[in-house]
Amino acid sequence: MLRFMIFVDGSNLHGTLRDLGIEINDYQSFFKFIHTRAAATWANSVEGGAGVAKQLVRTYWYVVGDMDDWDFGNADTRAHLADRFMKSRDLKERHFAQVEQAQPGLTIEQVQKIAFDEWYADTAAWYHRKLPERYQRLPLRELVAKAERFALGDYALALLFAGLALYIAIGALSHEHERAWSAAVIY
Repeated sequence: MLRFMIFVDGSNLHGTLRDLGIEINDYQSFFKFIHTRAAATWANSVEGGAGVAKQLVRTYWYVVGDMDDWDFGNADTRAHLADRFMKSRDLKERHFAQVEQAQPGLTIEQVQKIAFDEWYADTAAWYHRKLPERYQRLPLRELVAKAERFALGDYALALLFAGLALYIAIGALSHEHERAWSAAVIY
């Protein structure tokens, strides 16, 4: 008689079932089904295995740990993700270009810091599901693309207008007695 044990990676099984929308109410029957399928597959793959008696001895449910639980306030997490960010050519190029376009004249160190900080904040918000539902459902790459289109489109135009308005207001206030009406238009 061959004895079988099943080792179940609990966190991955739980996550996969949740993502597929499957709810298991009777794990004993579920593992018996897994054993039956595994034993049948084994028997069909080994010559002479079909006639051998098989017994499920035990099912081990183990959890690797909280590897999927990122603490974005932790310095080690930040350092790890900074390393991954810097090793990703695609992420670096895209985010560096955005920062350089929005804030020309920065040093490479400043660009690197700002680009990573913005990516880190966006990633943390997405990970902790703190975005509106319509954005949370999107894959991260698609969400980033939407955010980029907004930042380089309507938002950039609004910032340009706000900067122009501020420039006019400062100019008007510096010559208050001559152009007081300009400041009133801004407010």
